[in-house]
Amino acid sequence: MIRVLFVCLGNICRSPMAEGLFKKRIEELGLKDYIHIESRATSSWEEGNLVHHGTEEILINNNIDVSHMISTQIREKDFIEFDYLIGMDEQNVDHLLRMQPSLGHKVHLYLDIDKNQVSKSAADPYYTHDFNQTYEDIMSVIDTWIEKFKLDLNID
Repeated sequence: MIRVLFVCLGNICRSPMAEGLFKKRIEELGLKDYIHIESRATSSWEEGNLVHHGTEEILINNNIDVSHMISTQIREKDFIEFDYLIGMDEQNVDHLLRMQPSLGHKVHLYLDIDKNQVSKSAADPYYTHDFNQTYEDIMSVIDTWIEKFKLDLNID
């Protein structure tokens, strides 16, 4: 099994949106026994809070339950327990690399998987208020990431 952790600043907008959308897509593809998805925050600012209402709206419109999604800050043990720690922007990646430089091979930038992407950061709707753009950013490479995970698992 591959364990994937999406990480953003507060774990109320981008990373839970990625978590929900990936879980749905993985289930659609019959891969939920092979790929485990969670999300975390780099900061403690939103610890214990529910997802942002904009993220909630996007996920509910995609028939994804958000009732269990509560902001949780990343812990040192997450670097051991997860195979991929995927930061939604460069600042998230920098934070992760500072936390555990020796495990930097596990840290990735979300949009970096598509070398044709101009921006490598998923738009932060907490500041832009454009949750649809964040949704588009996440969906633009969701299948590319899943194909990478399948390759790692030797699944066709």
